[in-house]
Amino acid sequence: MMKAEKTIKFQARRSLSAGNWSLALGCLSVMMIAFLVVFCLYYSLLFGFNALNTSTYQIKKSKVLLGLIINTLSVLMVFGISPITSGFSRLCYNIAVYNRCSPDDLLFYFTSPKRYFTALGVISAKLLAFFLAFVCFSLPGITFITIGGTFADGEQTKLALNIIGGVLSALGITLAVMYNFRFFLSDFVMAEYGNYGFKAVISETLKTSKGHTKDIAKLFISFVFWILLCFFVLPVFYVVPYMGVSFGTSAKWLIRLKREA
Repeated sequence: MMKAEKTIKFQARRSLSAGNWSLALGCLSVMMIAFLVVFCLYYSLLFGFNALNTSTYQIKKSKVLLGLIINTLSVLMVFGISPITSGFSRLCYNIAVYNRCSPDDLLFYFTSPKRYFTALGVISAKLLAFFLAFVCFSLPGITFITIGGTFADGEQTKLALNIIGGVLSALGITLAVMYNFRFFLSDFVMAEYGNYGFKAVISETLKTSKGHTKDIAKLFISFVFWILLCFFVLPVFYVVPYMGVSFGTSAKWLIRLKREA
């Protein structure tokens, strides 16, 4: 009997092969270019910022403020265009469910204020959940590292505390990631329930994922090798659509399972 992950990935490949690869790749390229433009703008501003003459105190003081402004604006710009990632997930979900998609899916969450702020709300909720989980689970490790660097006497004691802290921090990050698999399908749930606000989307995501977090994690782990290949850049154009449609397929079945329960 074929494992669930293999079945889902097989269905994803079949959906993409139904004439959807070219559009998925095109939309992925547009999304990547959008973020690339923001990063190029950031580095252009940074180049000008670093070229400032700091020979006088006033310019040096202004440079600190300008640096803060540039970095803040850059973060806000990345956050501001982040609903395009939700649009790509919507495209992947439509491929998984209907074996078809539209270029309009990519910019779907920019077509009205309600859709835009719903997508931003869902993204913010996921980031906040990960941050709180990371702080909670990594606190013991951070505590050991802080004690080792501040209060411990002797190099061996410091080294031991730092090793323990590093191991606990790594474990904390792993637990935080595992915890956040509960929110992993939120973009696909948002695509299914198009009129929901972000609170309803998060609530529905948690209900859909309940009892299936391990299954979602197993599907993610099955892509680890593919994710590592993305360091060579070109595999990104195969892995991201493949992974997106696979999770869209998983969301499709879990949403149907919840409705039938």
